[in-house]
Amino acid sequence: GVPTYYLSTSSSFWKLFNNMGNLQSAPNIRPRRTFFDFLLHPLVPSFAGGEGGGGGSDKNTTINNPYLNDATKRLASNKTTPAAANDNGGGSAKSFDGRASSTKKGHDGAIKKWNAFAAKNNYPQFDMLTQSYVCGTVYANDSMANPRHPPIVKLMEEFAQFLVEYEKNPGEEDDVDDDGENELEMLFSSTGREEYNGLAPGSILGHFTRLKSRLFKRFQPLGFQGDMPDWYGNLHRSLKNRVVSACIARGGTVSKKTVGIGRKALANMCEYFFGQNTAMGYEKRCVLAVVFAAVGRGGEISFTQWDGVRWNVDREHLVMDWGEVKKGVQYLMTFHPDATNWRIDVLHAIACYVLCGHGGAKASTTQQESGVNWIFPGYVDLADGGAASKLSRVVEEAKDANVADLLKSSTSHGLRVGASDEMVYHYLLSVFAAISRGGWDCKADSMLFHYLTADSSIDQAGKALANWHDPRMHVSAPTLDAFRTSENEHIVEAFCRELLGTSCIPNVNTEMKAVRDVLVASLLRFYDDIMEADRNSLVIRKIQAAALRTGMITLDELRQWGLLVKNRFLVANAQNLGNNGGTDAERFSTALTALQECCAQMSAQLVRSESNQRQLLVGQNKMAAQLDRMESNQGSILKNQQNMEDWMDTSTHFPPQLSPLKRKTSSMDSPPKKAAAGNAPDDASATTKKAKAAAAGNALEETMSTKAVVKWRECGQWTCDALIEELLKSNMDVNSVHFIPLNASDDSRTKKGTVRKKRLNARNVFKELFALANDEQKGYFDPKNLPSGDLSVVRNKWLLEMKNVVEGLAILLAKHQIRTILEAEGNLNEQSFKKKFNSTTLKVGRLGNLMGEALTAVNKANEKKTS
Repeated sequence: GVPTYYLSTSSSFWKLFNNMGNLQSAPNIRPRRTFFDFLLHPLVPSFAGGEGGGGGSDKNTTINNPYLNDATKRLASNKTTPAAANDNGGGSAKSFDGRASSTKKGHDGAIKKWNAFAAKNNYPQFDMLTQSYVCGTVYANDSMANPRHPPIVKLMEEFAQFLVEYEKNPGEEDDVDDDGENELEMLFSSTGREEYNGLAPGSILGHFTRLKSRLFKRFQPLGFQGDMPDWYGNLHRSLKNRVVSACIARGGTVSKKTVGIGRKALANMCEYFFGQNTAMGYEKRCVLAVVFAAVGRGGEISFTQWDGVRWNVDREHLVMDWGEVKKGVQYLMTFHPDATNWRIDVLHAIACYVLCGHGGAKASTTQQESGVNWIFPGYVDLADGGAASKLSRVVEEAKDANVADLLKSSTSHGLRVGASDEMVYHYLLSVFAAISRGGWDCKADSMLFHYLTADSSIDQAGKALANWHDPRMHVSAPTLDAFRTSENEHIVEAFCRELLGTSCIPNVNTEMKAVRDVLVASLLRFYDDIMEADRNSLVIRKIQAAALRTGMITLDELRQWGLLVKNRFLVANAQNLGNNGGTDAERFSTALTALQECCAQMSAQLVRSESNQRQLLVGQNKMAAQLDRMESNQGSILKNQQNMEDWMDTSTHFPPQLSPLKRKTSSMDSPPKKAAAGNAPDDASATTKKAKAAAAGNALEETMSTKAVVKWRECGQWTCDALIEELLKSNMDVNSVHFIPLNASDDSRTKKGTVRKKRLNARNVFKELFALANDEQKGYFDPKNLPSGDLSVVRNKWLLEMKNVVEGLAILLAKHQIRTILEAEGNLNEQSFKKKFNSTTLKVGRLGNLMGEALTAVNKANEKKTS
């Protein structure tokens, strides 16, 4: 006898249904409303059964609730104070309150106005209202005896009149939500025909609707006929017409939404704060760009954290977990490079903010927030609505500075409104994409739609906000691959680490490396634009300083990198350039212009490269001529050496004291002994040959030492690649006994002693560089691998590759020795390491001395441990 549409075949359904009460027979089952009330509100009065039926004629229309204790039953039987409304009575646990903080604030403001109205007219305060006072007679099924005109109607009419006639006290402000989203936000001007000191139309309607919401929540019989009964609908429409008409009559301006902040006004604001050249200015610009791109409310910026940021390699966009605390939801938010404007490019804004640091520390840190990597710590842990208020002050600062295209009536909520307008006016973007990115509820939405198209819709809307012509097309992000190769990969990595390696992004060189690289590419993409706007900006100075600290990148190379990234970006996205309202012809014209600019820049770069190549060839020719002269001189030296040896063969015909290669003897020395008979001449001949060989060896060593003084005197000022190139071209072996000249004197200040010391440093540096090199890199230290031909293109390319490899190894050598010294001294920290490294030049002499310092420091540390 039970209607089938009331029941379900699910076993879980029956378990819940059987727990509802004592089910004796099928006729005792009430309509489904009772079961749902049991699930949501188990303490409603109608469950009291016979002990508090409230006058119902049919005793079978109620079911005893076994979960009600005696005290609750007595409370439920008292119709003047319903149990559902007594949240804090009797010391019981508080009921769950799912309202957002901004909603609670609005409700508290409405109740405050009601209490002022009640005190003025001797009516009960809101907490003292009873069900009979508000609803009149209530039946057992929670219906009112007079639903068309309950007692509260008269009070609501008087309350509406009170709001209309209310005059604000000095300094009193209109109550608004933290994000400015009143039910009807209406702006009016005080320059009308009469001075007005009352509440704004939006505030009046807001107080009225919020009070209604609290009344209907507390006294459920009011909503028996729905959330909008006729008596309330008529009263609300009358109040709305009256306040709007009065505002217009005063000469005020009425609008149903905040004035939006469009792309032009946003770009001007971002340029203004970027021009401040401070960390705070970069933070303000970044917050504005992020909120606009996310179609967010002001307070939502305070919940973003680096742990929810990642880079989508396939779609080439930045992904962030975006939370809407007001609605209790969190979803993915995508961020894309702007098509044309660096001022509001969100990736560039984030990169500048990360590079230069945030503008202020966190207000305070709670225990629950320890370990959370907030993106904007200056907006975290503020008072309720503090983040939105702080963003509003940023907009006010821009208005006070008379930023162009920014209206005086603009607020921080205008960013959300302006972004919404930008999406809606994009003729290639669907309305569902705009709804998805804005986070609005849509009854046409479904779970299937959410799973299949939500991410795609948010992505398309993000590209529309970035001013791309067709948001359905793929957009390529700026990338370091525009100039990164296998040969310079270590240089690029060193630059990225110097630039953002110590930033606020956690794990920036490991898990977040992809995010780091795209931020660096964004900085390089607009390098020329920023140089044109302000070449002395803090961002430019930090980028150039990072390049110079690597010791491997010149400022000209840095600019070339930026041009390559920019041209690669334009070529990859040429067919999608053009604003969201342009025609195909305009879009093709924009793409053609961009490609022509790329070609012109590449042509100019090619001309410069050819000019540099010609200068290089001229220099090579001069070096070749100089080398020929050196080889000719070397031939002359060898010829003189041969003549000297021939002369030495005939030196036995002269007295020994006349030989320039033998020690001189005084006239008092005894004459040479006569040769003995027999084999004496042969022995004398053998002795003479040994003497000549020794003299020839001394002469050769003397010659090499003289050549070393001429050639190696300045080797301490050479770079490491110049040292290796000299060794390769001269085919010298540093391990040879002749590499270090004989030190005839203990005085290191003599030529021989100085050259010996410098060559010793050079050999030590060479061996250490060779030890740091991998198997592939060690090939650049072998003279056999040097291509032949002084003017060969292959040889020059090989030497350039060798130079890049050796420069990288020199940096590793310097860092390794500095770390060894600081560890031995017990002073290893980031500050001391950077200070010592920045003051170290990568010259052969300095690196050799650094190795000596490291050895001395280690020995001292060991002696100290031993003692």
